[in-house]
Amino acid sequence: MRKDVKSNYDLIESHAAASQAIGSVNGISVDHAKASSVSFLLSIGTVGASATIDAKTQYSDDAITWTDYPALDEAGNDDSIVQIVAAGNAELHIPNPRARYSRVVTTVAVAASVLSVVGVLGPLRHVAA
Repeated sequence: MRKDVKSNYDLIESHAAASQAIGSVNGISVDHAKASSVSFLLSIGTVGASATIDAKTQYSDDAITWTDYPALDEAGNDDSIVQIVAAGNAELHIPNPRARYSRVVTTVAVAASVLSVVGVLGPLRHVAA
């Protein structure tokens, strides 16, 4: 079994780097059948004048019906990041998912802002020898 990072983790582009208009965008769903945990990195570029950016995690059994992760999740999963107002990075971690799928939903208020979200899924359950 290979133990290098490339063989044991997948990168998932949840939100491509772009200007996000006012409103919410659902990220790509992550399938935990492939790996047990995921960490999402939010990279915030230009934040519009007086804009705010919020992000929350959700889970689903079928990738159709979604539920927000609860605040203070006893399993240690992050639920949200609120009121980002400046360029920088933020992270959301799902070490113990509640269902088969997870995703991040970002919401921009007041003015368009530039951001991206990348997920790091792993360790993978099946790795080529």
